[in-house]
Amino acid sequence: MNIASQNMDGPMSNYRAPRMPKELREQREVTTYCENLYRRTGALWRSLDGQYTTWKCRFSILYGPPIFRPDLLVVGRNPGFNAADLYDEEILTWPKDNDYANKNWKLAAKLRSIFSAANLETLLERSLGTNRLFFKSKGLGKHKTGLGWADNSPEVREQLEVYCAHEVGELVRLLEPKLVLALGLSVFDATASTAHRDIRSVKGRRLAAVGEAGGTKIVGIIHPTGARVSNEDWAVVANALALELDGNDKILPIAETAAQVPSAKHRTDTHNPTRSRSARQPALRPDTVVRATGKPPGTFGYQPIHDFWQELSQLGEVTVEDFHQYMVSTGWRRPQGGALRYEVTRTDIACMCREGFAVRVGS
Repeated sequence: MNIASQNMDGPMSNYRAPRMPKELREQREVTTYCENLYRRTGALWRSLDGQYTTWKCRFSILYGPPIFRPDLLVVGRNPGFNAADLYDEEILTWPKDNDYANKNWKLAAKLRSIFSAANLETLLERSLGTNRLFFKSKGLGKHKTGLGWADNSPEVREQLEVYCAHEVGELVRLLEPKLVLALGLSVFDATASTAHRDIRSVKGRRLAAVGEAGGTKIVGIIHPTGARVSNEDWAVVANALALELDGNDKILPIAETAAQVPSAKHRTDTHNPTRSRSARQPALRPDTVVRATGKPPGTFGYQPIHDFWQELSQLGEVTVEDFHQYMVSTGWRRPQGGALRYEVTRTDIACMCREGFAVRVGS
């Protein structure tokens, strides 16, 4: 029987179409919003045809398909401009796959390197990226090509920046990301509603920060393609990301970690009075021999250092590689449950040497 021909006063009058699952409805809302966002942005861009210097650079909004409640939302400053960019595809819709995981841009490659060092490759693959400013340029300042964002008139910049600020705010509200990563500390400072703590290098350089944005945890790092950063400092950034992003959506209590340095007024050299706190700790090779020395004080808040010292004090002199293999054999896990990688061992042993909790034998 053709259902459409039935008398709807009969049994079918009680029929109710099944409700769409809530998360599916919300994903559809996010997708629809993003489709309209591309249309609105395109219409605004076309309305300003040739009226500002970087108009020809066009815009780019998302670095992958929109995801409701992504594990990680990456927020940058603004998309860079390259003459080989695929203009039409960029301004019509989002890419089919996650650009951070698949593209060979300098930024994408550096992010993959940092996340690999933090053992967070899959988190980057599950992320979604955007920028505080959608409109492309050679940089935020003036540029010799005339295609810097600051080469535009203040009136146009303000109009487009206000538009993007509103749209990004709505986008974040709808996406409900579990975590936010700000690329560049200026982006973090402009986005975070509260700054929880800074993470600094041995020399005091601000490398990362942790805070909140609308109730969501946000971690900011020094821009991956910005100012010169040493490999040692990138190891600090990777360690900070491992601690802050590895399945932990709650802000950790303020604590001194291997990636943090106390402020000058709190620094002491009681652990090792002959060693300068500002001295750069050389990278430790697998065959570097170390042994435990002064025990970490109870106020040293990074628990792995206490665990490492306890085991190292019982082993005596041992190479970094052998110590790593020993700790792996014990089943030791990082604070958030992650497996122990050699890079973590090397970084933490280097921290112990710097702080005077271990020494390199023969050095």
